[in-house]
Amino acid sequence: MTPAADEAARTWWDAARAGTLLLQRCTRCETLQQPPGPLCRSCGSPDDLDWTDGDGHGHVVAATRVHTTTYPHLKDALPYWVAVIALRDGARIVSNLVAVPDDTTLADGQCASLTFVQGPNGALPVFRLDPADCGARGGAGA
Repeated sequence: MTPAADEAARTWWDAARAGTLLLQRCTRCETLQQPPGPLCRSCGSPDDLDWTDGDGHGHVVAATRVHTTTYPHLKDALPYWVAVIALRDGARIVSNLVAVPDDTTLADGQCASLTFVQGPNGALPVFRLDPADCGARGGAGA
């Protein structure tokens, strides 16, 4: 499901459906922010927002396994993982973690990388645990 969107969110969702992770960037203070918004959450500028491609690599900051839902379209997906991923780019993103084995205990710092799954309205950005990514890129939070 794609939520209702303002102009910034529409730009982000259009890119995501095309298989690209965009991060909103303030050209005044160089802050990256996700989700996108009408002004920079760091310096407050409404006029200096731009977009940059995210590299899609980061680490888990927090995660929870969802076992129940009131949304009928999500019932078949139960249980599923939702996580906050600290991206190496500097932003954080809330997303689903997919392909997590049932016996997995998630911990802060586990590496994750971006992938896309097909949703009813196009590609959706999600993350997979990726221990190989940690070694190749210098560890969690690198």
